[in-house]
Amino acid sequence: MSIGKARVAERREASKKSNVKKDASCCVVDVPNPTRGADIVAALTTSEIDTRKIIRQMKKELHNIAVPREFHVIEDLPMMPDGKVNFREVERICRSYHSDDE
Repeated sequence: MSIGKARVAERREASKKSNVKKDASCCVVDVPNPTRGADIVAALTTSEIDTRKIIRQMKKELHNIAVPREFHVIEDLPMMPDGKVNFREVERICRSYHSDDE
């Protein structure tokens, strides 16, 4: 077992024992915008966050164009077989939410 896998296994086990809630995951993608070209949106695995606080912090550290315009909750981020986030699928899901809002 590699060091990375061992640490993940240790973290999972510690989380189970302490009844700590699962960490939130996030994936940022862009969706088409007819006037701006694209909007940055964030897909999150929890709604139990203060998006206003996050946006305020991001605006301190990023240019306005890089701050997500929307946040979408996706229970489980789609993953590739190698364990990485499937950005194309997340983008498709966020585009469907985005088109529903229009």
